[in-house]
Amino acid sequence: MKPIYKSVVVAVITTASLCISADALARDIYVNNQIGSDFLDGFSEDRGQGKIGPVKTITRALALARRGDNIVLANTGQSYQESISIQGARHNGLKKKPFLIVGNGATLDGTRTIKPEEWDIVGNAVFEMTPRETTRTLLYLDGKPATSVAVNKDATKVPELAPNQWCIYRGRIYFKCEEGKIPLDYELSLTDLQVGISIYNVRGLIISDLTIQGFRQDGINAHDNVFECELAELRVR
Repeated sequence: MKPIYKSVVVAVITTASLCISADALARDIYVNNQIGSDFLDGFSEDRGQGKIGPVKTITRALALARRGDNIVLANTGQSYQESISIQGARHNGLKKKPFLIVGNGATLDGTRTIKPEEWDIVGNAVFEMTPRETTRTLLYLDGKPATSVAVNKDATKVPELAPNQWCIYRGRIYFKCEEGKIPLDYELSLTDLQVGISIYNVRGLIISDLTIQGFRQDGINAHDNVFECELAELRVR
């Protein structure tokens, strides 16, 4: 019987070791778009000597990542302006440990800032500009979708706009400022990038506490072979 007991003990120890090893394999990769740099190693929240410190972009963190890792975003108050792709075995979870992207309330933003010189004055505090595309275009004011006014397809002129409202008419964007203000006085941006997060051929993924906004086509696009993935506390607009 002694050999049997010995085998049981060895089996228990081996199983425990495997569990510990799975957790130990998972690493934290830190992203900070204020103090980070994509030349740093990503394994520290704070800047240190040499290459110690957070990376600047989520794209770089994903390039460094392997199965079961945790990508931790710093909510700096400044949006992460990029489009990211999560795909393949390196972004899978481990058997008992998912691959995590922890947003901490940060924002992934697909907009571009409108330059002051892009605006032309129309009159009565209304300004106009020509976007590169009008399909699925939204105007953002102070980081949030501005109030739009629908335009009838048979309209022959720009509709009446209240201050801080906008519309698209004949391929141009029209925005009405408050009295005494011009577009330069506002934080105005447009949808630009196509997709916020593309997920493909991934198993065991959790993305949490993230705002995704300003993308022309989709905030999140899950393609083929996506299994056991969870989206928690996401705000898509």
